[in-house]
Amino acid sequence: MGFASPFPDVHIPEVSVFDLLFGDIEQADLDRIAFIDAAGGARTTYRELIDRLNPPPR
Repeated sequence: MGFASPFPDVHIPEVSVFDLLFGDIEQADLDRIAFIDAAGGARTTYRELIDRLNPPPR
């Protein structure tokens, strides 16, 4: 028994999730705040977030 969705096909790009999210971020945006911790108020910039998610190769 087959199933056909009433919705159009979803395009899944052939890039990593990291590149999909941060691949086209502008240099000017790297020092903008990405997250603010609600409990403690700690702020994380996009630059810090990218560095934490994509450490340099060993």
